[in-house]
Amino acid sequence: MAIRTVLQLGDPGLREIAKKVEDPTAPAVGALVEDLADTLAYWRETTGYGRGIAAPQIGANWRVIFLRLPGEDPWPLVNPVITEQSKETIVVWDTCLSFLSIFMQVERHREITVRYQDLHKEREFNTEGAESTESTEKKGIGPKNKEKAE
Repeated sequence: MAIRTVLQLGDPGLREIAKKVEDPTAPAVGALVEDLADTLAYWRETTGYGRGIAAPQIGANWRVIFLRLPGEDPWPLVNPVITEQSKETIVVWDTCLSFLSIFMQVERHREITVRYQDLHKEREFNTEGAESTESTEKKGIGPKNKEKAE
């Protein structure tokens, strides 16, 4: 729909606590996800950076993230919550669309499990594709990984 301006380091909007999305199926949420997708695509084309973008980065104070990982389908996460994280951590080089000229090492948990909603229903995934009691369409990371029972 639209390529939006990405807020940069120092903008107070990046420090606000994002609000929970009450209805992930609302047309406004779908439009926001399209804006996130278009904005991320633009930045990937012009800078070569960008696997994901969060709604607050474009000035929308909602708990919505859009990911575009190599080899995966586009992937909106609404109201994401990390439900588990490994004790083991790793250090990786990363960048952020809101700090374009800063490339840094960051410490991350080796594995996490995230509960989220897409634009239709609640889902869950684990970064290492761990088995669970949920039905699994695909192991590993990605939008089709695990669906919560309805």
